[in-house]
Amino acid sequence: FSFSLHKEFPNHQRLAIHLEDEQLAYFNEHDDPGTVADRAHKTTLTAWFNYNIENEDGRHVLYPDFLENYVFVKSDRRWKIRERGHGATIGRMYAVSPSQVEKYHLRLLLYHVPGATSFHELKTVENELMSSFQAAARRRGLLTGQQEWEDCLEQASSYQLPAALRQLFSVILTYCTPEDPHALWMAYRSNLSEDFLHTARNEANDQSLPESDDIYGQALLAIEYIMATTSRSLTEFDGFILPDRSQQNDNNQRPPEPFLIRQQLAQSLKRSSIWRHTQIFRLQTNMRVQQASNTRNSAQLREFAEYLLRIGENREQIAPGTEDRIKL
Repeated sequence: FSFSLHKEFPNHQRLAIHLEDEQLAYFNEHDDPGTVADRAHKTTLTAWFNYNIENEDGRHVLYPDFLENYVFVKSDRRWKIRERGHGATIGRMYAVSPSQVEKYHLRLLLYHVPGATSFHELKTVENELMSSFQAAARRRGLLTGQQEWEDCLEQASSYQLPAALRQLFSVILTYCTPEDPHALWMAYRSNLSEDFLHTARNEANDQSLPESDDIYGQALLAIEYIMATTSRSLTEFDGFILPDRSQQNDNNQRPPEPFLIRQQLAQSLKRSSIWRHTQIFRLQTNMRVQQASNTRNSAQLREFAEYLLRIGENREQIAPGTEDRIKL
């Protein structure tokens, strides 16, 4: 006899999400280009369009719900009616960043428009072809105030780590112009600072330690560091007050770091038990120059290597009439 080590119920399957003619194509080096192109064109999304063109029984079903009563046949790249296991499989579309504006709103439409037969139909509202998926979503009333960003964070909070949520929050503020960013922060600050609260509870050995302004402040600084990479700041938006960094340092608190960076530091080779057995070797010879086929090639490679060093060390001469350009 035996026992299963793992069981997953309900089953779930990834559903493709892409703009028109922007499918990903995976292939081996010697695959036939025609076969690859045909396989790439027939994704679960385009096959859903084709099924709705040829059949009417699925016109009332949303794309994410299609797997409950239909199955995707990978060999033929088509959908067919499920013969058994109805309702035992759920579909999940890949997550899309709001910075990919059109793709993000296409995903939003697929959650609200059943039985579509083409990308153009998804853009069509009341017999009018809209200029973009975003415009179609707005015309359908799916973009009311900042509801779409609340829905976005609500969905992401169910499966993403706090560090990833902070990245997403930064993207929304930077690229998506929500109506009230501070209200968005107030609604989801617990999710955005969950890892800092977890760390504080472990350090205090008190799992009942409540959320506090200090915990929220660490999350705000972490978001500020992310936004700084795009030359933006939380202070551009009404209501945000950043904590005093110096005061936090005076309290012997480490500057906040995104959780993923902490993981990378914790897994650093220097922290490993094998580090003391590691010997460091430094490159002394340009092997590309040494392996050149002839003296001329060797000289050219050496000259190019020195040229790159001059650029990197800011020693290359600036082109006449410019302030920051060099001659290639």
